[in-house]
Amino acid sequence: MLNENFIVTAGFCWDVTLQDRFKNPLYLEPYGYKVYSQNDEDGIIHEIFKRIGCTDKRFIEFGVQDGLESNTHCLLYEDWRGLWIEGEKKYYNFINQKFHSVIQSGQLKVLNSYVTRSNINQLFEESGFTGEIDLLSIDIDGNDYHVWNALKCLNPRVVVIEYNAKFPPHLEWIMPYNENYIWRGTDRHGASLKAYEILGEQLGYALVGTNISGANAFFVRKDLVEHKFVEPATAEMLYNPVRYKYLKFISGHPPKTCLRYSGEGMAGDFDISGDSFILHNGFYKPEYDEDGKFVLQWMRGHNCESFLHSSVDMPKKAKITFDNEIEGLEIIVCIEGGKKQTFSDIKKGEQSIFPVIEHDYSFGDILKVDIEVDKLWSPREVYGTDDARPFGIAIKNIEVFQ
Repeated sequence: MLNENFIVTAGFCWDVTLQDRFKNPLYLEPYGYKVYSQNDEDGIIHEIFKRIGCTDKRFIEFGVQDGLESNTHCLLYEDWRGLWIEGEKKYYNFINQKFHSVIQSGQLKVLNSYVTRSNINQLFEESGFTGEIDLLSIDIDGNDYHVWNALKCLNPRVVVIEYNAKFPPHLEWIMPYNENYIWRGTDRHGASLKAYEILGEQLGYALVGTNISGANAFFVRKDLVEHKFVEPATAEMLYNPVRYKYLKFISGHPPKTCLRYSGEGMAGDFDISGDSFILHNGFYKPEYDEDGKFVLQWMRGHNCESFLHSSVDMPKKAKITFDNEIEGLEIIVCIEGGKKQTFSDIKKGEQSIFPVIEHDYSFGDILKVDIEVDKLWSPREVYGTDDARPFGIAIKNIEVFQ
């Protein structure tokens, strides 16, 4: 007897089949897990490359939205590098803020463009991504089939593409191409798994699996398969229906920023070098509270491995160089739970050294620098650029030292 919370997804036959797949190590479903992917794609991608190996560890993903939950975010922590393309300007701006450190390092390149079958090759070529790469991930909720079919300048070893699991594995269905198409949350998107199986065969790829939630299909270039995956490589063998109960995997606390190279995930990140701690660039409005205050913090111990493995003492001075158009800044240097010292009416372009109040630092103590400003400005106001994101104070450099 079924309980009231049991949900049948598409049909019992595929749930029965799924149980059998967990007994066969060639199927990919048992290896799925989530780190930063939307569902279990991170684990499946890891397993695929465990079987076929990596070459240059380059990826391309388009349709990443804000990037926090994407198929290639996790790869940044394994020293992969690549290209993200996102059409929505608000998401592009968000990525530039929250992935600031990996973009600045050159590990990640980001383009703001909608991908079509007429521009896909040009976008890749102009970004310096041609020839063989390890991974291509496609998720644009509509013309996915057509842009993959139009791809000529790239030879990815693995392709991840969203399929339309509304259609059972024997049905071939493809959404007609529409360059201006916007997905409205209906079943009109992409193509069925059978259609992708046939397209992959034409392009030289074998279908090797789908994830348990019925969202993505995984293809490996035929010269790399070598009996390492389930055969025959057909939709009938590898299909999963949409399983709504598995559409949202949970993995720890929700991500708010890219933690790669990051101190506290700010627009400018901590760069530990010798006896100093340096913060580069400006701060974006989301890092401010409602009163326009921003807090920088150095913590001894927790989340700061450098303090645990070196003889560096906590800083005693803070040298701040301002590069902005704001007058009348107020700087507050304080110790968490202790005294504070205020420096008022700081002028633009000034460089000043502020002594930090002496304190007997112990494990877990925090040094905070609170920065208060009277107004926020944007690069458009000051420099005449197209960037209208509001900034607070633009700090050219902060260095704390003994």
